[in-house]
Amino acid sequence: MHLTAKFRPFGLLMIGAIVALVSACSTSDGANPTLTTPISSSVTSSPSQTVTSTSSQTSASSSFANTSAPQSTATSPWPADLTPDQVAAAQAAIAAYVGYYQLVDQAYMDPGKDWTSEVSKWATDPEKSSFLRNMAGTAQLGQYGTGSTAVYPQVTKVEPGVVTMSVCVDSTAAGFFDKDGKSIKAPDAPGSYFRHVSEVQVAKYVGDQWLVTFITDDYNTTC
Repeated sequence: MHLTAKFRPFGLLMIGAIVALVSACSTSDGANPTLTTPISSSVTSSPSQTVTSTSSQTSASSSFANTSAPQSTATSPWPADLTPDQVAAAQAAIAAYVGYYQLVDQAYMDPGKDWTSEVSKWATDPEKSSFLRNMAGTAQLGQYGTGSTAVYPQVTKVEPGVVTMSVCVDSTAAGFFDKDGKSIKAPDAPGSYFRHVSEVQVAKYVGDQWLVTFITDDYNTTC
């Protein structure tokens, strides 16, 4: 499976450099993770769609519209055998990821803004730095995004302080334009599927703050 880095890179929509999942949470931005346990990733179907909004990123769980997912066999966004504490962790991790993707949509509309403070609420390095680099590069070229992205998160593993999920990311309703307002969104084809699989790790940090740490997108695999 060919895994490509997250985000709509400046130049063409959502086609990035190769990124490998790493085994520990980064602390380069000063955050102190509660755990740095390596985790594995697997692709599974997801039961619930969360449509991101570009109007606000203050509520990660209440400001989204939920609809049924395309996979008819899905029943829950996390494994059925989780303990109550693990369910709470899964819910918190999903909320952090959804809040982060809401911010991504919002930021692409105004990539020249300094988003450092906002992104720190939802993500830490290396994902945080990747986000800021993408915004800076997009702004430099005068490019911007519109619309919103739908995400279908499915938790695949819950460990103390770390949650792994497989997500179907749907950018069908998102646009990407050059400085002249011409669409430069890549075609819906292998390498740039509008609906693609993404592997995500979210970790719990000091203060019970859940932050997105790693995202690896596979634009060659549709969902």
